[in-house]
Amino acid sequence: MDKEIIIGGRYEFEEMTIHKHTVLDTRAECAIEMLIKWGMVAEVPDGEDSAGRFKLKLMPVDELVQRACETADKAFREFEKRGWTLEIPSPKLREKVSK
Repeated sequence: MDKEIIIGGRYEFEEMTIHKHTVLDTRAECAIEMLIKWGMVAEVPDGEDSAGRFKLKLMPVDELVQRACETADKAFREFEKRGWTLEIPSPKLREKVSK
């Protein structure tokens, strides 16, 4: 997993922080924006209208979800292959200093 939960705190209660181990660089963020904008408006052929013009319909939701997941999976593998991801170490909790 690329995320972990860190439990700590400065007060009498515990705080949880979600830490990401990887982040995307600017090129990968740009590619994600393109996937979001273009990938969710997918259409499939739907025959012809009465004038013989090509018709399209929105991709069925199940197919759209499958396509989005496969596209994201392939994109992230390509980002890693190209070195477009950055590894981030886990933060370390400071020891409490007693007064």
